[in-house]
Amino acid sequence: MRPNIIIFYVNDPTASARFCGRLFDINPVEESPAFVVFALGKQQEVAPTVSALPGAAELTVTVDSRDAVDSTFEKWQNAGVTIALDRMRPGDGIVIYSPKAEYAKPYRLQAFTALGTVGDEPARQVDAGGGFLPFRRHVKSEPIAEVPLLPMLESLSFIKNKSAYGAVFRFGVVQIPESDFRLIGNAMHAFGS
Repeated sequence: MRPNIIIFYVNDPTASARFCGRLFDINPVEESPAFVVFALGKQQEVAPTVSALPGAAELTVTVDSRDAVDSTFEKWQNAGVTIALDRMRPGDGIVIYSPKAEYAKPYRLQAFTALGTVGDEPARQVDAGGGFLPFRRHVKSEPIAEVPLLPMLESLSFIKNKSAYGAVFRFGVVQIPESDFRLIGNAMHAFGS
């Protein structure tokens, strides 16, 4: 497994380079007190330019199977990486987007399909069968109706590129502005009544 793109904005590039080197089993090709460069494959210019503060990060990793996802998750968790489920706090709202109705089937759903609130319990590992041991958080679900994404696409501020709207969901857990969460939630409640 090799990451496709990594951009970290950190206070200590040298310490971050050591950590990333251990995480991905690679060495930097250039290093200075202000920045570190890892050769990750085809070089591309970053656009648009960014102005992120230390602590911000962008990370894209492509893996080829569920097994690779599971082993990567375990490796990163053992290395001390905070997993998205651990960042959720009790009372946080959750909305689920489903691109398809069924996994590995061609029918596109492209709808928000669940709404809820994160409970008080911490993340826990569960046995989903077949050796699959995902982590879960308790979420109190709300009675709603599925709402298609496309009719509200132009109104959602967290989707910057409207022509490639699906890309934002590829990052798994995405924090969205409260106004977008309310817009989606209100639509789900209105259709669920």
